[in-house]
Amino acid sequence: MKVQFRIASLVFFGVAIVAMTSLAWVGDDCSNALPFSKGSIANNSLKGEALWYEFIAPETGQEGFSVRFPGTELVAKIAVYDACGGTEIASSSGDIVRTGASVTFDAVKGATYMIKISNISGDDANSSFLQHPKILACGDVGTGDCDSANGSIECDDTCTGISCPGCCATVCAADSFCCDTSWDATCASAAVADCVDVPVELQSFIIE
Repeated sequence: MKVQFRIASLVFFGVAIVAMTSLAWVGDDCSNALPFSKGSIANNSLKGEALWYEFIAPETGQEGFSVRFPGTELVAKIAVYDACGGTEIASSSGDIVRTGASVTFDAVKGATYMIKISNISGDDANSSFLQHPKILACGDVGTGDCDSANGSIECDDTCTGISCPGCCATVCAADSFCCDTSWDATCASAAVADCVDVPVELQSFIIE
């Protein structure tokens, strides 16, 4: 059963921006995807492993979508499916040079498409463009997820595979034990409570 939400449509420089308020987080899985309309820009935050949008094609033809994590160097991935648990129609990932991603696909008027946005700036992505220092420091790849008792000191600014920018420094500033002695369950709990969500900007673009 879907949770009911209040949706407000704002206009900023002629572009519709979707804003949502609710007691529960929305968009964290396909079953409660956020609505997205052609010609709009949506600004939300990614929590967990993915952020989902639902798009109903207003006409038959090619549609284009792009995503980025504004104000960060995080690497984005965008994928389009024909249904929840359905077939992937198109997908694209960013890289070190262009961290945002964009996709185009052939849409059918009236059909519903699910757009999945994820942050691939975890260990695998970071290892391709970060030099590993001889001594690992707070936030470096290899020190372990911030949201788990990782058995080492500090963490690598990821939360179960999703980047949590500045998470290690945030937690250690409040509790030095996490960086001096051990990143234990208390540190992991603090990371879940205090680490900043990843900002997401999704927009559609015209295919010429």
